Amino acid sequence: MKGRSFYIPFDWLQENWKDIHGAFHVNVKRIGGSSKDARRLSRYLVSQYCGDQDGLVRLSQSRPGVPMGKMREALRRAFKSMPERHEYAHTLSDLPPDEFAKELKRNLWQKFKAAWDQLVMTGSCELFGVKLVWLGEQLIRV
Repeated sequence: MKGRSFYIPFDWLQENWKDIHGAFHVNVKRIGGSSKDARRLSRYLVSQYCGDQDGLVRLSQSRPGVPMGKMREALRRAFKSMPERHEYAHTLSDLPPDEFAKELKRNLWQKFKAAWDQLVMTGSCELFGVKLVWLGEQLIRV
């Protein structure tokens, strides 16, 4: 079937997806043939449909004035560079190595998600006892 393409009318797809999923909009993109594309698609499917949507693969917004993508990236960078994160990891060091890694990953992800929710809702958040504030399009440690 080389040379043929598969087409679904966008309006039909959007209307039916809203009935199935409840989402108000669909965004359809071609998936490439590389192994990297296959891994990204696999991670997306697992995180979105098998894991209570804990993985954020796409971020969009309709609220002007708040640069959500920039805000999330700043929080991610701050989170990864905080010495308090390592101090927190030390509190779990009594666990066996396999449990330690699992617990640390789970706990850190929960802390990041809670901070992100707080930051989006209020413009500030707390991570490991440190207050962070979104001010002038920057995340500032207070």
